Amino acid sequence: MVATHHAAARQFRGGGGRVAASAGTGQGGIVAPLRLETAPSWDAATLVAEIARLDRIIAARVLLTDIAQTSIKTREKGMRSNDGSFAALLLIEGLDGAAVRDALHHLRNKLPAQDHGAIDSLTLYRLTFSLPKRLLSD
Repeated sequence: MVATHHAAARQFRGGGGRVAASAGTGQGGIVAPLRLETAPSWDAATLVAEIARLDRIIAARVLLTDIAQTSIKTREKGMRSNDGSFAALLLIEGLDGAAVRDALHHLRNKLPAQDHGAIDSLTLYRLTFSLPKRLLSD
């Protein structure tokens, strides 16, 4: 399950499904989750491989939402008034915000015009990792 949340609009949009394409290794410090309203008509494997080769980009993935499974009504969904979904999610992980923004700009020529607005207003997220001291060996 992948979910995105926009606090200002109080929108929760989630989608469970599968990884359709993945390229790169490791995890970057910055991630851009680009929601796609329609399933990709382009070759996802080719696009993520191209993105992962860009400077300071660690990985790229395309996830496809299983609309039938995601649409099942649950008690949790019933508690949210603005619950929704998306057809696919493109995740780009990079070393810094500038690299991820450059990768997003690179996408403008690859994705349909309907997704350009989402690219321009996309919020980037910083990934963090914390290891409790008690788990370290003495």
